[in-house]
Amino acid sequence: MARNKKNKQEGGMNQEFYELYKNSPTEIQMMLDNLGISSFEDMVGLATIMGIDLDKLEAYSQKNGKEAIPSMDEVKIDGYEPSEEIMNRLSDLVFHNNGEDYNEDEMFFDNFDPFSLPESPFIGDEAKEYHIRIKLNNAPVPIWRELKLPSNLSLEAFSFIINEAMGWDGTHLHHFINKNVYYKSTTELYDIKEMGIFPIRIQYCDANNFAISHLLREKGDRIKYEYDFGDSWLHDVWLKGVREYEPNEERTLTFVKGQGACPPDDCGGVWGYQELLELNQKKRKTAEEKEILNWNGIDKKFDPNDCNPERIEDYLEGLWCELMEK
Repeated sequence: MARNKKNKQEGGMNQEFYELYKNSPTEIQMMLDNLGISSFEDMVGLATIMGIDLDKLEAYSQKNGKEAIPSMDEVKIDGYEPSEEIMNRLSDLVFHNNGEDYNEDEMFFDNFDPFSLPESPFIGDEAKEYHIRIKLNNAPVPIWRELKLPSNLSLEAFSFIINEAMGWDGTHLHHFINKNVYYKSTTELYDIKEMGIFPIRIQYCDANNFAISHLLREKGDRIKYEYDFGDSWLHDVWLKGVREYEPNEERTLTFVKGQGACPPDDCGGVWGYQELLELNQKKRKTAEEKEILNWNGIDKKFDPNDCNPERIEDYLEGLWCELMEK
């Protein structure tokens, strides 16, 4: 890559950095944004830590397209073998918000409870109204919801909205997935760092630092949302429409429509839920089978196709009031 001595400013970045940035895979751009990398010198420093040859990265991106993710073997500096110290430095940079360590003298879990509403549910003031559809994958009956909400909601705040709209208890961990980038709660990122987990092909980001609009930008864009890593309830989330707000228009959360009752938490995933529905259809049930159904809150009146829109609207209204008070 040509390195011109004369730099031209464009969007706060010098020309060399801008050219490499705009031609880089999307996930690499997100990583740079998350780390606050905004100059060619910063990028060279990060590349040195990671052992990446910027010329190879640029060539790979131009050849394979921005959506392709290179492996380290394809872009690393010839003969480079990062030391454990270097990898620890990079791990600290990624997981500790650009080098600023968490204050471990404080009660961490009191400040970052993954089951408490985020203190800052919005990112910035600019927003559009997003029409979003959420569908539970591989469900035995169609289970989906459609919502309208501001695009500047953080992903962490959005996770609470999804749980309420779908009907989940919200007592399990969760994350958003965009290709090989996982957006997790601050607490879980801390746990991952403490356990020394640092996968090469997966990037972890804090869901509190990204808005919905960072991942869903145009109609048709999709991401995934996983709730409860044991049962692995995997949802498709996609953008159905975008609308500009009118001047002084109130930004609200609206339930549009939906279908399908939410499965019980901890019932064994989609296959366990399928077995429960089949069991509920049996005319003659043993005492044990009745106990299993009762434990999961399923009785003769249970309709797997009814999403109970009144309940959803009431719950979302209460949640929205809580978020607006933050």
